[in-house]
Amino acid sequence: MNTIIFFFCLLLPTINPTTETNTYCNARFDFCVEYPSGLFTEKIKPTNADGILLRNEDQEISLAIYGEYNILSYSLIEQHKLMLEALKDTDGPIIDHLTVFTEDGFVSTIEFKNHTIELRCQKQDIYFVNTLIRVKDKHDLADTPIRIELDLNS
Repeated sequence: MNTIIFFFCLLLPTINPTTETNTYCNARFDFCVEYPSGLFTEKIKPTNADGILLRNEDQEISLAIYGEYNILSYSLIEQHKLMLEALKDTDGPIIDHLTVFTEDGFVSTIEFKNHTIELRCQKQDIYFVNTLIRVKDKHDLADTPIRIELDLNS
Protein backbone atom coordinates (compact mmCIF):
# COMPACT_ATOMS: atom_id res chain seq x y z
CA MET A 1 0.00 0.00 0.00
CA ASN A 2 1.35 3.41 -0.97
CA THR A 3 0.71 6.23 1.47
CA ILE A 4 0.26 9.82 0.38
CA ILE A 5 0.08 12.43 3.12
CA PHE A 6 -1.56 15.76 2.36
CA PHE A 7 -0.78 18.78 4.49
CA PHE A 8 -3.39 21.49 4.00
CA CYS A 9 -1.57 24.50 5.40
CA LEU A 10 -3.79 27.39 4.40
CA LEU A 11 -7.12 25.71 4.04
CA LEU A 12 -8.06 24.17 7.35
CA PRO A 13 -8.43 25.51 10.86
CA THR A 14 -5.97 24.66 13.60
CA ILE A 15 -6.25 21.06 14.73
CA ASN A 16 -4.40 19.71 17.72
CA PRO A 17 -1.91 17.03 16.53
CA THR A 18 -3.39 14.62 19.08
CA THR A 19 -6.87 15.02 17.59
CA GLU A 20 -8.68 11.75 17.04
CA THR A 21 -9.11 10.64 13.47
CA ASN A 22 -11.62 8.65 11.46
CA THR A 23 -10.81 6.47 8.49
CA TYR A 24 -12.88 6.05 5.34
CA CYS A 25 -11.94 3.14 3.05
CA ASN A 26 -13.16 2.69 -0.49
CA ALA A 27 -13.10 -0.92 -1.68
CA ARG A 28 -14.12 -0.04 -5.23
CA PHE A 29 -11.04 2.13 -5.86
CA ASP A 30 -8.82 0.53 -3.23
CA PHE A 31 -7.92 3.55 -1.10
CA CYS A 32 -8.34 4.75 2.47
CA VAL A 33 -8.25 8.27 3.87
CA GLU A 34 -7.66 9.33 7.46
CA TYR A 35 -9.09 12.69 8.53
CA PRO A 36 -9.69 14.63 11.80
CA SER A 37 -12.89 13.27 13.34
CA GLY A 38 -13.93 16.51 15.04
CA LEU A 39 -13.74 18.65 11.92
CA PHE A 40 -16.41 17.05 9.75
CA THR A 41 -19.92 16.44 11.10
CA GLU A 42 -21.72 15.46 7.87
CA LYS A 43 -20.75 12.41 5.81
CA ILE A 44 -22.36 11.73 2.44
CA LYS A 45 -21.62 8.52 0.54
CA PRO A 46 -23.00 8.25 -3.01
CA THR A 47 -24.86 5.07 -3.95
CA ASN A 48 -22.29 4.26 -6.66
CA ALA A 49 -19.54 3.89 -4.00
CA ASP A 50 -17.16 6.33 -5.74
CA GLY A 51 -16.07 8.09 -2.55
CA ILE A 52 -17.23 10.34 0.26
CA LEU A 53 -18.14 13.97 0.86
CA LEU A 54 -17.39 15.38 4.32
CA ARG A 55 -18.64 18.76 5.58
CA ASN A 56 -18.24 20.71 8.78
CA GLU A 57 -21.26 21.86 10.76
CA ASP A 58 -21.69 25.23 9.02
CA GLN A 59 -20.78 23.72 5.62
CA GLU A 60 -17.95 26.21 5.18
CA ILE A 61 -15.37 23.44 4.86
CA SER A 62 -15.85 20.35 2.72
CA LEU A 63 -13.63 17.48 1.68
CA ALA A 64 -14.55 15.24 -1.25
CA ILE A 65 -12.45 12.18 -2.01
CA TYR A 66 -13.48 9.92 -4.85
CA GLY A 67 -12.21 7.60 -7.52
CA GLU A 68 -13.09 7.56 -11.18
CA TYR A 69 -12.14 5.20 -13.94
CA ASN A 70 -9.98 6.67 -16.69
CA ILE A 71 -11.74 4.88 -19.55
CA LEU A 72 -10.72 7.51 -22.11
CA SER A 73 -7.04 7.41 -21.05
CA TYR A 74 -6.89 11.09 -20.11
CA SER A 75 -3.56 12.63 -19.27
CA LEU A 76 -3.13 14.47 -15.98
CA ILE A 77 -3.39 17.79 -17.83
CA GLU A 78 -6.71 16.70 -19.36
CA GLN A 79 -7.96 15.49 -15.97
CA HIS A 80 -7.03 18.84 -14.42
CA LYS A 81 -8.97 20.67 -17.12
CA LEU A 82 -12.01 18.43 -16.58
CA MET A 83 -11.95 19.00 -12.82
CA LEU A 84 -11.85 22.78 -13.36
CA GLU A 85 -14.69 22.57 -15.91
CA ALA A 86 -16.82 20.68 -13.37
CA LEU A 87 -16.50 23.63 -10.95
CA LYS A 88 -17.51 26.33 -13.42
CA ASP A 89 -20.86 28.03 -13.57
CA THR A 90 -22.05 31.43 -14.79
CA ASP A 91 -21.24 33.36 -11.61
CA GLY A 92 -17.58 34.10 -12.02
CA PRO A 93 -14.15 33.02 -13.13
CA ILE A 94 -11.89 30.38 -11.69
CA ILE A 95 -8.49 31.79 -10.73
CA ASP A 96 -5.77 29.12 -10.81
CA HIS A 97 -3.10 30.37 -8.39
CA LEU A 98 -0.73 27.44 -8.51
CA THR A 99 -0.76 24.05 -10.16
CA VAL A 100 2.09 21.58 -9.75
CA PHE A 101 2.19 18.43 -11.87
CA THR A 102 4.24 15.37 -11.01
CA GLU A 103 4.71 12.12 -12.87
CA ASP A 104 1.60 10.57 -11.28
CA GLY A 105 -0.54 13.46 -10.05
CA PHE A 106 -1.13 17.16 -9.52
CA VAL A 107 -2.00 19.70 -6.85
CA SER A 108 -3.86 22.86 -7.76
CA THR A 109 -4.89 25.80 -5.55
CA ILE A 110 -7.66 27.91 -7.02
CA GLU A 111 -10.18 30.59 -6.10
CA PHE A 112 -13.77 30.27 -7.20
CA LYS A 113 -16.49 32.68 -6.08
CA ASN A 114 -15.93 33.07 -2.33
CA HIS A 115 -14.03 29.80 -1.89
CA THR A 116 -10.45 28.64 -1.87
CA ILE A 117 -10.23 25.17 -3.33
CA GLU A 118 -7.38 22.71 -3.39
CA LEU A 119 -7.59 19.97 -6.01
CA ARG A 120 -5.40 16.89 -5.84
CA CYS A 121 -5.31 14.02 -8.26
CA GLN A 122 -3.33 10.80 -7.99
CA LYS A 123 -3.21 8.60 -11.09
CA GLN A 124 -3.42 4.86 -10.53
CA ASP A 125 -3.37 2.13 -13.18
CA ILE A 126 -6.81 2.62 -14.76
CA TYR A 127 -8.33 5.25 -12.50
CA PHE A 128 -7.78 8.56 -10.73
CA VAL A 129 -8.20 9.23 -7.01
CA ASN A 130 -9.30 12.85 -6.65
CA THR A 131 -9.37 15.05 -3.58
CA LEU A 132 -11.17 18.38 -3.48
CA ILE A 133 -11.13 20.52 -0.36
CA ARG A 134 -13.22 23.68 -0.34
CA VAL A 135 -13.12 26.46 2.26
CA LYS A 136 -15.13 29.67 2.29
CA ASP A 137 -12.72 32.61 2.17
CA LYS A 138 -14.19 34.31 5.21
CA HIS A 139 -13.76 31.28 7.40
CA ASP A 140 -11.47 31.75 10.40
CA LEU A 141 -8.43 29.93 9.05
CA ALA A 142 -5.06 29.28 10.62
CA ASP A 143 -1.67 28.53 9.12
CA THR A 144 -1.17 25.37 11.17
CA PRO A 145 -1.16 22.35 8.84
CA ILE A 146 -3.19 19.29 9.59
CA ARG A 147 -2.60 15.86 8.20
CA ILE A 148 -4.96 14.00 5.90
CA GLU A 149 -3.47 10.66 4.97
CA LEU A 150 -4.49 8.80 1.82
CA ASP A 151 -3.45 5.17 1.41
CA LEU A 152 -3.45 3.78 -2.13
CA ASN A 153 -3.08 0.03 -2.53
CA SER A 154 -0.81 -1.06 -5.33
